[in-house]
Amino acid sequence: MKNSIDGILGYLKNFENINNSIEKLAELANIESHSVLAPNYQPHCSPDFVFYDTTGILPVCENKGHFASLASVLSVENGYFGTRSCLEECYGDISTGATYIAGVYTVNKDMQTDKLAVMPDWTRVCVYIDGEPVDIMEQKMLCHKRYFDIQAGTSVRELKIEDSSGRITSIRTEKFASLKDKHIAGQAITVIPENYSGQISIRAGIDGKVVNVDDAHFERKAQEGSIMFSVILPEKRFKDGEINPCRVISMCRRNSVSVQCCKYSGYDGKYAFEEFDISAQKGEEIRINSVISIYANADIDNCVDTHALYCGASFENAIREHKSIVRQRLRETGITICGDETAQKFANYSIARLIMAGEHNGEKSSITARTLTGPSYAGHVFWDCEIFDLPFFTYTNPEKAKTMLMYRYNTLNGARRNRELESEEKKKDCRGARFAWESTSSGVERTPSSVINEKGQKVKILTGTHEKHITPDVAYATYEYWLATGDDEFLRKH
Repeated sequence: MKNSIDGILGYLKNFENINNSIEKLAELANIESHSVLAPNYQPHCSPDFVFYDTTGILPVCENKGHFASLASVLSVENGYFGTRSCLEECYGDISTGATYIAGVYTVNKDMQTDKLAVMPDWTRVCVYIDGEPVDIMEQKMLCHKRYFDIQAGTSVRELKIEDSSGRITSIRTEKFASLKDKHIAGQAITVIPENYSGQISIRAGIDGKVVNVDDAHFERKAQEGSIMFSVILPEKRFKDGEINPCRVISMCRRNSVSVQCCKYSGYDGKYAFEEFDISAQKGEEIRINSVISIYANADIDNCVDTHALYCGASFENAIREHKSIVRQRLRETGITICGDETAQKFANYSIARLIMAGEHNGEKSSITARTLTGPSYAGHVFWDCEIFDLPFFTYTNPEKAKTMLMYRYNTLNGARRNRELESEEKKKDCRGARFAWESTSSGVERTPSSVINEKGQKVKILTGTHEKHITPDVAYATYEYWLATGDDEFLRKH
């Protein structure tokens, strides 16, 4: 289990980087620095919460440097898709939402490499008070806390803000990616006018402006009680002849509101939404629960129109079933650390992330270097998967481990092609197949030959040609799986 523990401890670096970034931002803003782990704030000081207090810190660097990792640390995922926990009302250079779907890539301009395609942001929410938008950049933040509830597998944001008229509004959002049904996500939005009565408008929808595929085609359809939004990614061919197939990604969002309101559907560019207009009373809790279904055409027989597919599950049932599975998985795999509450917190969190990353991972995709939490490493599968991630599943959930190994089996033809593309001199060194250092859908090597660094200099990348240990890593992981499970049938067939 040493490799599994090493993988868990590797997450700690992210927390250190975010902590340093928040402290630095506070210093630059000349305000009192807030404790990232908020030891005096209950219940978030317990080992079951990863908590950040960013009250008073403007999110000007939300997309940059180590501070951008916060949206990854607080993200939600289930192995099939992952969504970053960005600021729901912000976009552009401040905080950009993104959803990634396992195995859905877009070809880069060099036609040699690819990256995970950014899919629409289903978390987008805008709140207006008598027509004036809630704006954390312009208005006074009284409280701004964000945390990941480990035992629930949900990401929560709490904001209390005062506008120029002295009106104080509390906003809370909670979201999850279901471990019960890989196609389901959920978001709960709560708005409370603390010291006033007035007209509150809440706009909730699906934002396609974040999609990073230039020639993507968008289709939308609004009907009573739901918003349906599709992105069509055209087929593209790599220089080596491999084809990145046409993909149709479809999302459907169904909103339900707890109070009487007027509502209408709208479309602003690539942002499809429903808006709820409410005559709110002082102290009244307004709650909107949303169930979002996410499908890729590869999941549907005969690639039928995904506009017609959406889930009828209620939000309450969906989140209850999700939380139940999270708690069950944590009971089955959790570890206890005596005398060090901080270490216990990070161990709990890291195990939860492994569980979520592997729960609905398929045989045609595997756990990527940063899972489905952000753009780092382009969403490629590295040797980390077999050496650091897979042992955890081998000993706690062997069926998931076998699924991960099946990804390598299903990309074996790509590994054979990698060897065919090598020079004759290199072919003399070994026979058979060479797994890719950076692998995606086909298993063909997708490591870039060079990158441009922060100084604008071109830097050669040699890992794709020099890091040969990836192939024995896969063999080693398979052998370790067999030793732990005695699965002779898997060895015979695969």
